[in-house]
Amino acid sequence: MFLIRRELIINPKFEELKASGNLPSPTGVALEILKLTQSETVTIEQLVKPIKADPVLTGRVLKLVNSAAYHSGHPVLALHEAVMRLGINVLSRLALTLSIFDANRAGNCQDFDYANFWATSLLRGLAMQGIARHTRAINPEEAFTIGLIAEIGQLALAQIYPVEYSECLQRYQKAIADSSNCKDCISRNDCPDFGNKQLITEERARFAIDHQQITLAMFKDWGLPPIAFDAVSDFHKCLLSEESAGLDSGFEDSLSLANHLRMAAAIAGQLGIGEGSAAIRDLAEQMCFSDMQIQDLLHQLSLDWLVWKKMLSIDSLYPHVCEPNDNQVTLSLEHYDYTGLRILLVEDDRIQIHLLSKYLSQQGHRVTIADSAEKALAMLLATKPQVIIADYRMQPMNGLELCRLLRANLEAQWVYFILITADQDASTLSRAFQAGVNDFISKPIKQSELSARLLGAQRMVEIFDIRSTEQEKIRNYAFELATTTRKLEILTVTDQLTSLPNRRYAVSRLDQEWANYTRNGQPFAVYSLDLDFFKKINDGYGHDAGDQVLIHFADVLQKTIRTNDVACRMGGEEFIVISAQSAIGNVQALGVRILEMVQKNQPARLNLDRQVTVSIGAAISNQAIDQRGWSDTVKRSDQALYEAKAFGRNCFKILKDWNLRRYERFYHQAIIKVKFMMPNKRGEFECEMENMSKGGLHLRCSEAVKIATGDLIAVKTTEIEHAEWQTARVVRIEAQGFAIEFDSLDQ
Repeated sequence: MFLIRRELIINPKFEELKASGNLPSPTGVALEILKLTQSETVTIEQLVKPIKADPVLTGRVLKLVNSAAYHSGHPVLALHEAVMRLGINVLSRLALTLSIFDANRAGNCQDFDYANFWATSLLRGLAMQGIARHTRAINPEEAFTIGLIAEIGQLALAQIYPVEYSECLQRYQKAIADSSNCKDCISRNDCPDFGNKQLITEERARFAIDHQQITLAMFKDWGLPPIAFDAVSDFHKCLLSEESAGLDSGFEDSLSLANHLRMAAAIAGQLGIGEGSAAIRDLAEQMCFSDMQIQDLLHQLSLDWLVWKKMLSIDSLYPHVCEPNDNQVTLSLEHYDYTGLRILLVEDDRIQIHLLSKYLSQQGHRVTIADSAEKALAMLLATKPQVIIADYRMQPMNGLELCRLLRANLEAQWVYFILITADQDASTLSRAFQAGVNDFISKPIKQSELSARLLGAQRMVEIFDIRSTEQEKIRNYAFELATTTRKLEILTVTDQLTSLPNRRYAVSRLDQEWANYTRNGQPFAVYSLDLDFFKKINDGYGHDAGDQVLIHFADVLQKTIRTNDVACRMGGEEFIVISAQSAIGNVQALGVRILEMVQKNQPARLNLDRQVTVSIGAAISNQAIDQRGWSDTVKRSDQALYEAKAFGRNCFKILKDWNLRRYERFYHQAIIKVKFMMPNKRGEFECEMENMSKGGLHLRCSEAVKIATGDLIAVKTTEIEHAEWQTARVVRIEAQGFAIEFDSLDQ
């Protein structure tokens, strides 16, 4: 058990936590700087050396010394000068803060608000520093350190036991929410009993130690002064609503520092709004703060907070301290909801801008100030004001010119603009409203009149917000509608089973390819594909198996074709491929590759009695032959597919145009050899060319042959050297022969 005084009996549980190596503590360069600053004989050169080893720390030291809080006229670029200007105490404070903050600004404890913890701790430290400057009870830099790490034990539990401490905080938050004294509290940091016994009880029950005990043990372990240890101990007792009376008189200094810490905690919002305001009022009276001194304290705190918040990149919106009003101390907390306006106040009269900003802040508005129209324009996008209040008579740019520029800016044309003017003649007001001013207020400004004008502005802002919300809903709806329309468009051209483009898309793509072909003369190729014996798969294994075969084949086909080719399912087991690469060698190579890939990649989950194969026919677009456009090209690819089927399936046939002119000089003379191609008909005979017309030949036979209309045959002339067998179809049987027709021939 801890004794809450200077003599501390080390808790074995703390030794266990320390041994884990996860306790928040200064390390590396920061630890070396802290050790150096404890020596009375340390030199600036000795301090500069470790700082140079850390580029991040070097940058932050220079950033701090050139900030508004320390800047003295000319920018500081040398690290040696920066250390001299800051001093050893400020440097040690900076090293400690950065070391602990950078290593522990986030963690895995889900219910521990790291950003809020650091914002509270930093503001408490800065407030402690400001109070110490007034009371001179302790060095302000030491006071900052005490305020910063007065609750470091909570961070330690969150880092060492992230899951367990998250559960502990959940139970604590539930207890606070269920409490009749804090029914509306949602977060423990919004509750006046932030450090109450409930949280301590939960921690001790779960970890056999609480965050206050850990904090004190860490103070002792780090070798911080005993008075700091005692001050934090008494402060913790105040948070627990325990009496501080009855302590030895030798600890009056620590009790005084505990009051410093309690007032700093109240300013930081740690004690809640009501209790915090009362604590500031009571403690300020005890420490002999005048109203003006409190005002100066809070004003300086606002400046210090902005410097450190920027340097540490703290994103949390946290207390912005306003000046006290008469006998009441007012804290305007940014993270509490209120209905104030975002106001940009533009005025070059310092007294006027001070009085206006004070009044508007007290009314709950969020006020940003600019002492010139040029600065207001620069701040516009960053502050995004809802209302601009600007003086008419400013130099070099006046209020009317500022308004005209705003109305020309799409980002700012809806800002409500109130002009401050001492001129009330008709011509001035006419120019003002023509420039885009929404309202005006006359000098000298009366608070009641200003409030009335802002009430009108509030109504217009609400109307604009409603309009903006509706516009955003319309934009979102339009986006969703466009997305849905696009999805529907995709669905209309996509085959549901295979996810390939469907017949509708194929027709559209063929229209495009034919248009490109007729425009630039670059022909395209069409492949017709048909799965062999697919009906037997459906009949023998069921339509589910057939669907799996179709899906598998579509996947193989899609992976085999080139990126600029497109494969489409025309229906059933029929597919086509449209290819812009129409060179005969490319067409042949792709057809063969498809055959090989289909044979190589069989459906793994289906135990079929035969391999899945495909027959393929291809044709290349040709305007001389394809009189009806791409539909004739597709018909010719279908013709090639029929011939591939006739040749026994699982093969590829490509058709090209059949030029009859090569036979013209042999008209009535040429001997034509005919070969039967049908599976049930085999043989070869000769006949003579009797007549010739476009697309076909009339052949006369010297012997009886058994050929029927529709039979596929192969023909070649014996009169042409190196003639190849070409495929034709019997279209008519005649008295002494037959007629054949071909619009394309087998290669």
